[in-house]
Amino acid sequence: DTDDDIARACPNMTFKQRLIGFGVCFGVGVLLNILNIGRLAAVLSGRTQSFAILYSAGNIFALAGTFFLAGPRRQCRRMKAEKRWIASLVFIVSMVLTIIVAEAGVRFHGMLLLLGLLVLAQWCAFAWYTLSYIPFGRRLVARAFRRCFSRCMDEA
Repeated sequence: DTDDDIARACPNMTFKQRLIGFGVCFGVGVLLNILNIGRLAAVLSGRTQSFAILYSAGNIFALAGTFFLAGPRRQCRRMKAEKRWIASLVFIVSMVLTIIVAEAGVRFHGMLLLLGLLVLAQWCAFAWYTLSYIPFGRRLVARAFRRCFSRCMDEA
């Protein structure tokens, strides 16, 4: 079933070719996000559009890379799984909203804050989604945050 899905999505591609497709897409996505760090100065001066678009594009490329490994249908099923659907939904919606807000062509008070929150939502949702594939990943991270928060509250 899974191999049939992959064969339909990536006809005549060997496993090695699918790995290369994943690596290229994921690599381009990560590269876009790393190169985007240089745009942070522009963001702080209010020029947010190119940063938001490139950050979202990097995440879209990285996500598209997973289609080479599992096939689009299987990957979408995984994203809709009970323990992943909320993180997947937040990730996709925040990417779409980031692009819409950045491309709207309308400047408004708080736009920088909104774009910053949307980019943060993308990052957090992607991290939480990724942790769902690591055994006990979410539980360990949640426990670490609780400990950190309780120590911060004890010191206050």
